[in-house]
Amino acid sequence: MLEESGLYQVKDENSRFVPYLSGGSAGVGLALIELRNLLKDEKWQEELLGIGNTAVSRCFYSPGLFRGLAGLIICANALDKEFGFIHDSSYINKALTTINLYVLEKNNQYFIPGDFTYRLSGDIFSGSSGMLLALSEIGDLGFSWLPIPEVAKVFPSYNKNVSKGTNLKGGEIYV
Repeated sequence: MLEESGLYQVKDENSRFVPYLSGGSAGVGLALIELRNLLKDEKWQEELLGIGNTAVSRCFYSPGLFRGLAGLIICANALDKEFGFIHDSSYINKALTTINLYVLEKNNQYFIPGDFTYRLSGDIFSGSSGMLLALSEIGDLGFSWLPIPEVAKVFPSYNKNVSKGTNLKGGEIYV
């Protein structure tokens, strides 16, 4: 749903607007980017820019990868790569300012809470591992957070800005 505000959000079965990677606009955004690259078409620009505006919001359910900020960081990074946004115009720089709302510090150690921020979590779905995967994605080719062998063969956008002979993650070489 593209709102008058310019935000693009997915409405779930309970009529809630969901911006997340799992079942929300961030997941739709990644799929649209892949479809654009597969079809070699520049459709859905307005929707993707609306998803980018959603990704730089400051209020999320949790910091997690699939239902929180980390997934939106991945989406913001993918949108920046797709549209060539850098520095002040980039979604990723704006999305990263939100991370400070979730990072907890004690004795020079940093923690990420899980869903509902009830407890600290180190898992991929809702905790520190997912956030670290999202942060490692910044400025990279993408999809390192998915455990897919030969990811370059699966996602067309992965190869968009890669020259032949480049070493990809997982020991792959783009030919």
